[in-house]
Amino acid sequence: MFHVFVIVSGLLNERIASYGAPEMYKIVKDNKNVLYFGNLEECNVIDVTGPMQRKFRKKLKPGDAYLFTANDLVKVKTPLIRY
Repeated sequence: MFHVFVIVSGLLNERIASYGAPEMYKIVKDNKNVLYFGNLEECNVIDVTGPMQRKFRKKLKPGDAYLFTANDLVKVKTPLIRY
């Protein structure tokens, strides 16, 4: 079994329709393995439930992100490089 990590950038932050959307968008939405660097109330790519939004209502700081998995959401720290 292979483990693959794919970075998709440039994905527009808009609701992904179940029909007519590009295949990559459907894969992202169906698998729900997303590292999201924005605030949850602005997230349109993944469906964020009310309890998730209440649990993580604080705004993100630079270097913070949300990791969506199949049935879970966690806040993570990422390396932050300043130039």
